[in-house]
Amino acid sequence: MKHTHRYWLEKLQLQVVTAGAVAFVYLVCWQGLRGTDPDAAVSFLANGSGTEILLFAGILWAMAAVCGALTIMGRPESAMIAVLLGAGGLALRSGQMRSLLWQNMPDSGAMYGKLILEVVVLAVLAMAAGSLAAFTRALMSRSRPNWLWKHPLAELPDEDRRKLGLAEVDRVVFVGGLVDSAVLNMGMWLFRSLARRGSSKAGDKARNREMAVRTASALGLALMLSIVLLLVFMRSADRGQIIFALLASFFLAVLIAHQMMPCPFGPIVWMLPIVVAVGAYILAGTTSVGAGPQGWIAAPAYARALPLDWLTAGGGGATLGYWVSARMHEERHMERPIEAEGDQQYV
Repeated sequence: MKHTHRYWLEKLQLQVVTAGAVAFVYLVCWQGLRGTDPDAAVSFLANGSGTEILLFAGILWAMAAVCGALTIMGRPESAMIAVLLGAGGLALRSGQMRSLLWQNMPDSGAMYGKLILEVVVLAVLAMAAGSLAAFTRALMSRSRPNWLWKHPLAELPDEDRRKLGLAEVDRVVFVGGLVDSAVLNMGMWLFRSLARRGSSKAGDKARNREMAVRTASALGLALMLSIVLLLVFMRSADRGQIIFALLASFFLAVLIAHQMMPCPFGPIVWMLPIVVAVGAYILAGTTSVGAGPQGWIAAPAYARALPLDWLTAGGGGATLGYWVSARMHEERHMERPIEAEGDQQYV
């Protein structure tokens, strides 16, 4: 199959699976997760009994298992995009955060403390979902090995890969993409790193250091860009505006950063919104709410995004940005001949 056909099939597969996941949560699952008040903000710890988060975890993991199997023809990040954006169907059903601000205006610091805890718990649930998606993907690949996505540049000779500046296939760590679980994946990566430490050539070590520096720099650039874009896009507390701002900001930030400094940070890029969310809640807990009955109005727009918004719209947008940028890089490499060794590009 030509790579253009594979690219088209991968794109169609992601669109169909993601649309199905969003529809499943938005139309079927939302009533059991949202509570009895239709205008209340969806927050599992700050505005719920805590039992809803267990149901959400079950739904998230069930979607991860299904999406992992259904996106086997796409790159490993495809399943995470479908799961995170699919869970965003619940964010679309949520009311504005002002209901939480009304209820907790005398002690907004405690409320934001609960939101910080919630966003961390959601991140842990998402990590588990990624591992589960990888496990089902691996199971599918055993029965249908020809369906498993293969990097279009993986079959290039080592010398050509070095000229293109591509990371070696066995050194690219995809969480759940190459083995049954994220834990096994990280363990094998650590084992290989330790085993090679004493015998690697100086050139290999230099390339590894360069890749590590490039990855850290790209993540830092994406983080800064996302904060700037959030301040630009998040102009109101309307639910649609908040979800759009998170999705667009992290999508563009990761896309720009990866285009400028390409590196294989796809497995962890969805965690950037989690970092920003914690910082935003800490800042909001100390400065957002003013005095008086209408003090809640002083809460800035970035402080009104729910933990679910950061995970789904933010995390999904960030991962989608990496997915799009990686495909753009691959297409450029497929279309151009091998150039001079000084042209360093990483995917």
